[in-house]
Amino acid sequence: MKGVNEYAKLMCLSEKRLGQATAKVLGKSPKEIINDRVLLEIKRLLVHSNLSIKEIGQELGFDDPAYFVRYFKKKIQKLHQ
Repeated sequence: MKGVNEYAKLMCLSEKRLGQATAKVLGKSPKEIINDRVLLEIKRLLVHSNLSIKEIGQELGFDDPAYFVRYFKKKIQKLHQ
């Protein structure tokens, strides 16, 4: 799951309320938290699996391998700024 609305529904909260709670407790938006987790999982799979880039993307719900690579590069670049 990569959508804030999916997590909000699971917790029986509105997206707005979930955003308020995560901002107060973690200082981040729900989307930032989700993106951080996805990035961590990508790194884990790159290091600890024999899966190809395409397979890792599919495993994490990315239908387009090119978009997956762009997503990963963008997030990594933000970390190193």
